[in-house]
Amino acid sequence: MPIPVRTHPAVGPLIFRKILFRRTEPLLSAEITARRGRDPGALYVDLTDELGSPVADRVETAATASQKQRLAALSLQQFKAPLLAGEKIESTLDAAPGNGAPLGGIKVITASGWFAARPSGTEAIYKIYAESFQGFRHLQRILDEAQTIVDKAISPSS
Repeated sequence: MPIPVRTHPAVGPLIFRKILFRRTEPLLSAEITARRGRDPGALYVDLTDELGSPVADRVETAATASQKQRLAALSLQQFKAPLLAGEKIESTLDAAPGNGAPLGGIKVITASGWFAARPSGTEAIYKIYAESFQGFRHLQRILDEAQTIVDKAISPSS
């Protein structure tokens, strides 16, 4: 039987999702175990053996209002880098693949990593999010190169 939760309307959905997740997580784990005959943790280890273990981080950099506007409006035509962290860039996105909604920034994807850069909506900064499947050194290289790429793209002379 569901447990009724009474909260302020603004936080109600968040609490509902947390309760729902806590209740469904064990069921999902049990279903994976039943269907695959193996523990989900062991399956995850197999995936990381095949694909690499993901590491992720983000950086924040000060940005003026005009720099934030340039980043939010950055188009694929303005993006010119062929490589990221020594890998060929496979795709660059400025809109969500599912519904075409603008990202308000840019996402760059390689075979074993990616970064996304977008301006903060509330602070005088922009944020770069990145993930690598080749470890922390590769992740740091992605972040360093992403920051250089973004800084160049939003500079007043670009």
